[in-house]
Amino acid sequence: MPPFLRDLLELANSAGGMAGLAALIGALATLRRRDARDAGLADDVTAVRAQVEHNHGSSIKDAITRIESKQAVMLRDITDSRQDNAAIRQDLAALHRDLGATRQDLSDARRDHDERLRDHDERIRAVESETEP
Repeated sequence: MPPFLRDLLELANSAGGMAGLAALIGALATLRRRDARDAGLADDVTAVRAQVEHNHGSSIKDAITRIESKQAVMLRDITDSRQDNAAIRQDLAALHRDLGATRQDLSDARRDHDERLRDHDERIRAVESETEP
């Protein structure tokens, strides 16, 4: 019997016979499956890590950074637009006040004009009635 085989049988016998050998083989198989699963898990972790770190363009982290940058620009634009709109509203309110004052001035001018026309009309009638025989 070759020495390797004899040592293997002696090991099996000291490990509890065939039942011990079966348990050892089962444990080795479990360890191999766990190693394979751990290697897959390590690959998964590496893939996730690649997405959550900057890689100059194609990672999720880069996409989120681009989105956040664009949102910041949009927020500044919205803030500027709101300020512009507030200024326009103030200008419109001033124009509305000016228009109201202009309407009042026009109404006053019409009233004055109508009074002068009535006064002229009365004077003309008075002159005409004096000159009639």
